Amino acid sequence: MPDLTTLWQSTAPSILGKDSSWFWQMGEVVVVTITLVFVCSQERLSRFTGMLEPLTNLRDHSNSRTMMNYRRRTCEPHLTSA
Repeated sequence: MPDLTTLWQSTAPSILGKDSSWFWQMGEVVVVTITLVFVCSQERLSRFTGMLEPLTNLRDHSNSRTMMNYRRRTCEPHLTSA
């Protein structure tokens, strides 16, 4: 197993030297990819959160006293004729 100092001396020029642009471009691609995945997952979560509010409003409206009275008046003729 190579010594840590020897390993650093052999890899440092390619990471920090004049031929290191490939390393930094690769790092940038990784960071941008991770950022895009995070943004997409947050957007998906916010879209699903927004879907629940209209359903809750619909349930509240359909269970309101006015809607219960409408349903009762609609069903009364059917129940009394049977």
